[in-house]
Amino acid sequence: MFTEWTSEIDASFARAVRDRLGEIGALGGERRLGPEKPWTAAAPVEQRLLEAVDSLLALDGGVARVEVEAAGAEDPRRAFAVALVLGCAPGSAPAEAAVGTLRHGHPEIRAAAADALALARSPAVGPALLRFAGEAEPGACTAALEALGCRRQASFASSVVLLGHPDPRVSVAAARCLGLVPERKAAAAVLRRVLLDDPVDALAVVAAEGLVALADPAGLAFVRGELSAETAAPTLADEVRVAYLRLLGLGGEAGDLELFFRSLESSPRDAAAVGWFGHPDLVEWLLGSLDAANEARRSGSRASSPGLLSPAAFEIAAARALYRILGAADGAARATEALTVDGTAWRAAWSRCRGRMAGGQRHRFGRLYTPEATLEELGGDAPVGVRADAALELAIVLGVRVETGDWVARQRHQIGAARGRLGAEGYPPGAFPGQRK
Repeated sequence: MFTEWTSEIDASFARAVRDRLGEIGALGGERRLGPEKPWTAAAPVEQRLLEAVDSLLALDGGVARVEVEAAGAEDPRRAFAVALVLGCAPGSAPAEAAVGTLRHGHPEIRAAAADALALARSPAVGPALLRFAGEAEPGACTAALEALGCRRQASFASSVVLLGHPDPRVSVAAARCLGLVPERKAAAAVLRRVLLDDPVDALAVVAAEGLVALADPAGLAFVRGELSAETAAPTLADEVRVAYLRLLGLGGEAGDLELFFRSLESSPRDAAAVGWFGHPDLVEWLLGSLDAANEARRSGSRASSPGLLSPAAFEIAAARALYRILGAADGAARATEALTVDGTAWRAAWSRCRGRMAGGQRHRFGRLYTPEATLEELGGDAPVGVRADAALELAIVLGVRVETGDWVARQRHQIGAARGRLGAEGYPPGAFPGQRK
């Protein structure tokens, strides 16, 4: 009889732990906001998530039971929950078990576990990830490096070693880590060497981005060379071309205007890059491209049913880029509100403000650009989809990194620390990042 009671108690406890893991996994999924949601909307979800984790950790025997459940984590939400709980538990053994969830062969489950490990609060998680990355198979090693990068705990030495890994996933992740390590000068020297060795496109993009973020001129020099060659004889995949254009838009200088113009195509990502670049001499390109897209939509609507067709992705992107340079055209207060995609309205806005927008200066929301504009977006209600670009821009202009996937509370602290550097940097209003040094 005693044995039966004990078995029933054990089974009941196991069910309770699984139920709580299910709750944690659901909250982890809820925390992942859509691209148009303001990032701060995750704060109340994160509070409930941490409370659920602490509640499970408070159970006598809870950690040991979660370690048992780790073997059966066969869906991304359960893997996230197991890795987060074990990664928040004290001690090295739970941290090792948390990192062990990256061994799962399914990429989505590995990615979910890596997301959790990036957030896990145990100080033992970082060292466990470093040990794991040095011996894991390529997919798991890549996931460990991504988690280390998000935690800002990547090792310069191990990243250099893994940069030579034969699997490109690992070498790209290692290069990304080099852009984040404290040894900035040494990391820049290694990344410069990467670009000299004719790297594959994915590695070249990440190495160039790391150098641009580290304020090393070799990054933009490489980007300019690639885009110049592309305009003469196109060979790059479109995603690679757009990635270079993004870097030029975020970190370039006024003298890049001609190259920027020659590199443009009428795609939403090109329009977004123009908005970040902020040069008023590209407004006419946006307006002409928007007019053409307006007409194409109207023609399509007339051919089918009047008013049936919604604005195309390019029309929306072009309107947002115009807003990013000129400010609102029709009274909308923010880009998260419904901006007009009508080219006529934007031409009227341009005619009103073009006289005060000097060429050769960078503009943001109708004013001369300063890093405060970037911080306002990062700290305000900018949607999740915008914040990765804003975070990279902040790294370029202030040398401050904000991890946009981190806990909201930690992001607020990082943004507050960046605000304290505004006056010290002495950034000239309207300067382009690439020309102020």
